[in-house]
Amino acid sequence: MRPLVIAHRGYSIRFGDNTLTSIKEAFKSGADMCEVDLQMTEEGEIFIFHDYYLGGVRIAEQTLQELKDKAPGNPTLDEILELLKEGKGFFLEVKDRRLSEVLSRKLRDAKRDLFIVGSFDAVFLKEFKKLSPDVRTCFLLGSVVSAESAYLLCRDAGAQFILPAWEARHPYPHELLSREWIEYLRDRGVEVISWHEEREEVLEGLLELPLYGVCTNDPPLVRRMVDERYGGGSQ
Repeated sequence: MRPLVIAHRGYSIRFGDNTLTSIKEAFKSGADMCEVDLQMTEEGEIFIFHDYYLGGVRIAEQTLQELKDKAPGNPTLDEILELLKEGKGFFLEVKDRRLSEVLSRKLRDAKRDLFIVGSFDAVFLKEFKKLSPDVRTCFLLGSVVSAESAYLLCRDAGAQFILPAWEARHPYPHELLSREWIEYLRDRGVEVISWHEEREEVLEGLLELPLYGVCTNDPPLVRRMVDERYGGGSQ
């Protein structure tokens, strides 16, 4: 299986993460999708930013204009939606469970096969799925668990994808992820996306596995490695 190249916060090894520049440069470098982080502002808008604080103040306690003044390079979800209209793919990681209604509304007319909504928050995923049952969702998993446990978590959350965020769980995290683990999930309708990875020796191990996608801060590196292994073209 030829995996998608998913740029983690854009081309973040070279550009500011979650910035519009980083996102656009990731697509220029060959990324199939960009992973971005969604936060809710004080007035209920969606701002693309990873951390919960900016300038020592919670994102949720600042207006969109205040956030734009402090981080002018970071886009809003509406700017991301414009790129979706151009056919760009996105993995939308939700950081605030209160986003379920506004996100469902904003994604109503977006092309379903271009994006995935993901979260570590099972409560959010279940609530969002009630509002948008036809949107593809991903459970982000921080703990190392059995394939059966991972499947049950996805089933409970209604997720069609799982991303084991195991980059900090082992010096060579690909050794924690087996073909059998992935195939157990795939046989039950759940595809696996890897954590972000930039080390070639670890990427070589990941590309031996039947993954749906590989996240990375260095999309041109993974683009080259995927194309060398599988040839050009799309999944």
